[in-house]
Amino acid sequence: MRLSEFDRFCGIYDPLNHRYLRCVLRTDIDTRALLRGELTPQSAVRVERGHSGGSALADVLFSEIIGLIPISLRLAAVFEAEQFEGWSSYPVSIVSSSAVSEDYVGLAVTGRCSPIDYSVGEWVSDPDYPSRVLKGQGFDLDSWDGSDFFIPEGTTRIFVTERVCSCLKRERVKNVRCVRLSEVKTSETVLRSIPRARAQLKL
Repeated sequence: MRLSEFDRFCGIYDPLNHRYLRCVLRTDIDTRALLRGELTPQSAVRVERGHSGGSALADVLFSEIIGLIPISLRLAAVFEAEQFEGWSSYPVSIVSSSAVSEDYVGLAVTGRCSPIDYSVGEWVSDPDYPSRVLKGQGFDLDSWDGSDFFIPEGTTRIFVTERVCSCLKRERVKNVRCVRLSEVKTSETVLRSIPRARAQLKL
C-alpha cells in the first residue's frame, strides 16, 4: 500500500482548546464500550463539567476520559441528513453549574477496520518534536467495512471519510480537528509505547 492511498481518510482529534467545556462522568460506565457502540445505556448518561476546560459549548465536546464524546443535536441531525454510515448515538445530559442541557447526544462509532498500519508511514524531521516523527498511517483497505465513521481494531481512534471532514468544515463545526491519515504525525517516543508500532517499525 502507498501512503497516498490514505489521503481520502482522516483522523478525528481533540484540539485541546481550553475555552470549551470538557466533560467528566460521576458514574461507573465503560466509556470505551460506549464509543465503540458496544454498550447501550438504559437512561441518559449524566455528564458534568470537568476541571481542565472552560464553559463554552460547541458542536463537539471532548472529555477527561477516553471514549466520551458528546455532539450537539444539530450536528447529529446533519449526520443523519448526510446519511453517514458507521455511527449511532445515545442520550446524555450535560450538567454545568445549575443548568442541565439536553441538547447533546453521545457519539458511538460502529464502523470498523483492521488495526492501524504504521508501516506505510515515512520518517521525517519536525522542529516541534524532540525525536524523529513518523508521518502517515493506514489500515488494511480490504478490512474496511465502507462506513463513513470507523474505528481501527484494538483502539479508540476515530477514522472518517473525506466526506465527513468536508461536512464538518462546511458546517463550521468548532472544537474538533480533522487530519488526513497521510499527514498524521506521531513521535518516535509515542510509537515506542505501542507494541504494534514497535513491531512494524522494528523500533
